[in-house]
Amino acid sequence: MQKNGDFARIVIQSQTELSERLSELLLAGAFTNRHTLHPRRFPEIAEGILHAYVEFLGSGSAAGATELGRALALEGLGIESIEAMFGELRRYWWERDAQAPPELLRAALEGTESFLFLLIGGMMQGRESYILAEQERLRKAFDAAQAQGRDHRGA
Repeated sequence: MQKNGDFARIVIQSQTELSERLSELLLAGAFTNRHTLHPRRFPEIAEGILHAYVEFLGSGSAAGATELGRALALEGLGIESIEAMFGELRRYWWERDAQAPPELLRAALEGTESFLFLLIGGMMQGRESYILAEQERLRKAFDAAQAQGRDHRGA
């Protein structure tokens, strides 16, 4: 059975093709993202995801995938885009290893699933921190409006 490091080398060999495929998926799902995410960023985002994917496959370290997920959520990437990319990475392994032993394909898909679960977990953390910050901003604005209303009535 191959190690995840071997899978990382396989992805590196196809990185340009995969990056283009992921970038096209991001563009196709552009309206599922927040309006703050400009489509010109999609190729960079695809490359960043592939870089973190290769790093995860090579080292098994969760930190890069989780942190990238947080950053992408704060930037406005939608979960639908991540789901589409997950499907594309699964297709990549199915196409690549159609003749491979089942245990090899299973290991590649398990590595892909683990990476994407970490990425989604990071996105959830990022969204939660964004929501909390927005709630705090709204609370402060509401408090200021209430104080202004009291000052105005008291005058």
